[in-house]
Amino acid sequence: MTVITTTLLDTATGEMIIDPNFGTAYKNGMATDKNAIKQLIETRLQTCYGEWYLDITTGLDYFGVIFNRKAPRDLVDSAIKNVILQTQGVVGVTGYFSVIDPIKAILTVYIKNVQTDLGTITNLTIPLGA
Repeated sequence: MTVITTTLLDTATGEMIIDPNFGTAYKNGMATDKNAIKQLIETRLQTCYGEWYLDITTGLDYFGVIFNRKAPRDLVDSAIKNVILQTQGVVGVTGYFSVIDPIKAILTVYIKNVQTDLGTITNLTIPLGA
């Protein structure tokens, strides 16, 4: 059985959650199980390629692919799906589509099901960009 644990992040701000109750409220500030995988997917998609100094191959190529007006849409979606499928614990993705808001410079990814080693994550929505 796969065990995945990562630091718990606030879904609104992206900041680490520090538990004032010393682990009683937020499992000691750690995300576990499917929540950890969901958070890993979101974090990896919101990281710009080359941004993380510990692994410059992590993240999406925002400037070369994602927000390049000349990039074919299937290349953009393929880049996003590849990052999701390379996330630890992810087995498959079904019901994927994305919507671009050119005014706000936001690309929103919608996924009906993400199959993981720990079960299925349903109805995942991830805004990328501004």
